[in-house]
Amino acid sequence: MKDSQNAPHAGTTRSNETLVTQNTLFSAMQPVIHEIYSDSGRTIGAVLPGHAIYDAMPRFTGRAEPGSLVEIFSWGVKLGEGYANDEGIFSFVTTTPFADGQQSIYIKSTLASGESAESPSFSLHYHAIKHPVDAEQPVNQEPVLSKPVIEGAYDNRNGEKLIEDGVTADTTPLLKGSADPLTIVYFSDFLGNSVGSVQANEEGRWELEVSGFIEGPIYATAVDANNPASVSYQSVGIAIQI
Repeated sequence: MKDSQNAPHAGTTRSNETLVTQNTLFSAMQPVIHEIYSDSGRTIGAVLPGHAIYDAMPRFTGRAEPGSLVEIFSWGVKLGEGYANDEGIFSFVTTTPFADGQQSIYIKSTLASGESAESPSFSLHYHAIKHPVDAEQPVNQEPVLSKPVIEGAYDNRNGEKLIEDGVTADTTPLLKGSADPLTIVYFSDFLGNSVGSVQANEEGRWELEVSGFIEGPIYATAVDANNPASVSYQSVGIAIQI
């Protein structure tokens, strides 16, 4: 009878132990990403979840359990790690680049005791660096070439006048800018259609007249004339409407 009377108590004890274990497993603070910062590619600055990113290895900043190891994953592939400081803040640049295309990102924080917590996943769309005219050409995803700069568009029908509002009646406006010396600079519209190319001179200067119907931003990408795998990030676009 004693054993029978103790059975419910023993069962309650096991249940309490399970509850304590569950509370311990979920006691770590759920990590949160506050900012994804891109310092390379077409756009520079904070990138919101669900948007496009052109930086293969951006900086992640957020909050997790103080002192915890913070790991970042996309589709289960570890992108990098760092530690939260005494105030629970972490900030580090990933060391494994994104694969091209859609990302499913989450972070995991782990305490020295082994307790861990994960964040919900969110999406980003990474646009890998590609050769501007040869889609089959393998390309280094960590560029050594500088990003070209489109300094301005000019109406050159009678002299050269800077097009300040992005709209021109000149059917062959002149673009001017800079790139690494002797690189081939390719230009495309916002749909990826080619609008011309030119080689930068020994001082890194280039000029190009563009023609045809163009509406929207034009972007520039530089390619090493002797190494087609060496491609720059795409430039900041310049808005122009012909």
